[in-house]
Amino acid sequence: MTDFVLVAVLVSSFLSMPPAMAISESELKIVCSRLGQVAKKNFLFEIVSDIKGDDFNACCDSQGRIQVTSKFLADLRPDEAAGVLSHEMTHYLLSHHKKQYRSNILGALIGLGVAKAVGIKDQDGFEIGARLGAGIIGGATSRRQEYGADEEGIRLFRKVGYDPHAMIDLYRRFNKVGTRPGPHSCFRLVCQPPGYAEPYSPTGKRECEVF
Repeated sequence: MTDFVLVAVLVSSFLSMPPAMAISESELKIVCSRLGQVAKKNFLFEIVSDIKGDDFNACCDSQGRIQVTSKFLADLRPDEAAGVLSHEMTHYLLSHHKKQYRSNILGALIGLGVAKAVGIKDQDGFEIGARLGAGIIGGATSRRQEYGADEEGIRLFRKVGYDPHAMIDLYRRFNKVGTRPGPHSCFRLVCQPPGYAEPYSPTGKRECEVF
């Protein structure tokens, strides 16, 4: 009976333990350092519980600060993490945040102009026009930026010496289990631009274009 209780306690303790990290914080720091040296930029990073409500994500902001969630660390190998982070770093290196912001503003202005041209007179109508314009113009910009970050991110990834096929494996692994990324999922490899979220579902066509 005592042995049974002991086993039960051990199992309970094991189940209550936090998930083991596939990549540790120290390994992630090395990955960031290696990528940063080749990119000639000192990227800082911090581990957080969630990013804009999503607990499974990674991003790089307009200041070059990388955030990763604990669940991100628990699910990625070092080479997979390097692939995701190189993509996010590339968004910063190509000034995508600033370009996205300008694109959203331009789209909103165009939307306001269209709303006025068709005779809209109330504030709600103008707000709808502005949002639609920003979504259409900003969305097109975001898609171009994602392809650009994929292409340049892979180049950075390979220069450091990582195997680019690790990213193909990552795409296929999560596509196979039917993972549907949320608005800020790191497996979509998106660093969210201000005010816009572009869905991304890995496909064979995308793989061929990137590689």
